[in-house]
Amino acid sequence: MRILLTGGTVLTCDGEGRVYSAGSIAIEGTRIVSIGEGSPGVFPADLTIDCSKCFITPGLVNCHVHLGEQLLKGVLEDADFQGLFYTALFRWESELTPDLVRRASLAAAVDSLRCGVTTVADMYHHAEATAQAVEEVGIRALLGQKVLGFSLAAPPQSVGEGASYRFDRGSFREQLAAACEFADRRNGTAQGRITTSLSPHATNTLEPWMLEEVAEAADVRSARVHMHLAQMESEREEVRARYGMGCGELLDKVGLLGPQLLAAHSIFLSESEIALLAARRSAVAHNPVANAKDGGLVAPVKRFVEHNVTVGLGTDAFHMSVLETARFACYLHRVLHGDASFPSAPQVLAWATREAARAVGLEGSIGSLEVGKCADLVVWDMGPLSATPCRDPSATLLYHAGPANVSMVMVNGQQVLVEREVQTVDAAQVEVDFALAAQEMRRRIRATGGVR
Repeated sequence: MRILLTGGTVLTCDGEGRVYSAGSIAIEGTRIVSIGEGSPGVFPADLTIDCSKCFITPGLVNCHVHLGEQLLKGVLEDADFQGLFYTALFRWESELTPDLVRRASLAAAVDSLRCGVTTVADMYHHAEATAQAVEEVGIRALLGQKVLGFSLAAPPQSVGEGASYRFDRGSFREQLAAACEFADRRNGTAQGRITTSLSPHATNTLEPWMLEEVAEAADVRSARVHMHLAQMESEREEVRARYGMGCGELLDKVGLLGPQLLAAHSIFLSESEIALLAARRSAVAHNPVANAKDGGLVAPVKRFVEHNVTVGLGTDAFHMSVLETARFACYLHRVLHGDASFPSAPQVLAWATREAARAVGLEGSIGSLEVGKCADLVVWDMGPLSATPCRDPSATLLYHAGPANVSMVMVNGQQVLVEREVQTVDAAQVEVDFALAAQEMRRRIRATGGVR
């Protein structure tokens, strides 16, 4: 199908930061074939969309999220996040089923589209259930089946101020085999919208030899590795106590620190470890809202930028708005550094688009509006007074737009959201099914002696 978008302000988010004030985008099939100021010339469009009073941007990329963890919304808020890992969270996750994860992933994917997010990087349990949801909703995704060094049937237990992880060689090997099978089978499916990763959980929840086996499996497949890194102070302290090195140094030693790595959080890293990430060309998924909420934590993003480490934005869980995450990141780091110029609006938007695409290994296909790239884009209705007047489109989008401005979303050349209505699934039924799934998950948690 040939689609022509006309009359909108086009923020390409390319390396040159090009903006077309009355631009047009011609799409043939899944790809952009023309983009620029004014009319594209002769283009026999099957559908022409008037985007006057609208911004057109690349689809936003969520670099780190657990779609299925929507089931725990309302349970984990205002909780001791570090303590929950060892006393409850893994035990609760043992109650997950493929059907529960699928219903939660459907709801989170629908919410993502409504927020202008066209790509998510997800690592969680029952990854096939999430893949099914992704395929149905029409979003793009990098998906990985989570791998732990122990069985969820026998999760870590608190011991004094620490934890006993009860590492299990057999359980790890089973999980890694399942993760590799999923990665091999699902990579490139859903019309190419699904790519896959290997997803070990973290540096303290697997032993070094386990991480080495993940690195070997990823190397054989040329697969991305998406994992948590230095998320909590306890992770850093445990790794240092066990192995006499930092979390980043451990990943380097086992062969995981490289251009294939997408490291979520990356908060508790030394200066030398940040330099290592840069030297190995690893990418970071910055989750400012989740980290601030869970413990007032802030990743050293300015140091990442100064070392030329690729930075993308993630929401982690419970909310899907990457644009609101970008706005929070902007305010957070300006306050932290007392610098109104860092980060700039175009820089933060790059973390949500072009740089995020690089972080998930898809910079050749998405992240900017350029000829030859996939037609993953968002049309923002900027008519409301909150977005008027507009002198700088990047600043207007970052500071004043939100999910309510999302009018149309396209993924792979398909309109998946039109006039704020999802086109691929019955969103109302998805919401009903998710509410029932969340109730069931809460019942299961109560049965384990968890929250009331």
